[in-house]
Amino acid sequence: MQNAVRCTLAVALLALAACATGPGPEPARDAGLGNFRLGFNVVVVRDALQGPGSQLIDEAVLQTAIAEAVVDRLGAYDGDGLYHLGIRVDAYMLAEPGTQNESLLLMAANVWDEATKRNLTAEPLEIAGMAPAGTTDITELAERAALALEDALRANAGVWFAPKPGQPRVAFDRTAQQPSAPGTVN
Repeated sequence: MQNAVRCTLAVALLALAACATGPGPEPARDAGLGNFRLGFNVVVVRDALQGPGSQLIDEAVLQTAIAEAVVDRLGAYDGDGLYHLGIRVDAYMLAEPGTQNESLLLMAANVWDEATKRNLTAEPLEIAGMAPAGTTDITELAERAALALEDALRANAGVWFAPKPGQPRVAFDRTAQQPSAPGTVN
């Protein structure tokens, strides 16, 4: 059964890579994330499927690359709300050096609202980050995935991150705190 799931996911990775046109122009940071401010950014890489023709990536390296890319992409937003991200890596395909294969990163993400103490995502957001053919750098692939995550958050910003008149700023210092229980991703 597990082989059938892996085979189906491998076919889906190839199909998505064949259809993707790559990201559009980079959006302005002040465009549409309202009250968003990044809290914890928990990335889980466990049993992620390695796509066909992909380099093998150490789980810790992949986890660090994604976590840093998300902070670089979303850490500058400074709304009064505080939102934690739980990210699970489902699959990746990072081109081998010297090939022109596509590079792709598939993730699922949940968004937790610190003020209401509830998950905003009924189902995890499905995120696909794609890098140009021949990309062999995990950092660039993680940056593309973080941009895709930002786009998904922006698509829901009017509901999730709408400023609330009189809302006090939620206190948080990411450097001084650690999550007591890492968020889970369904």
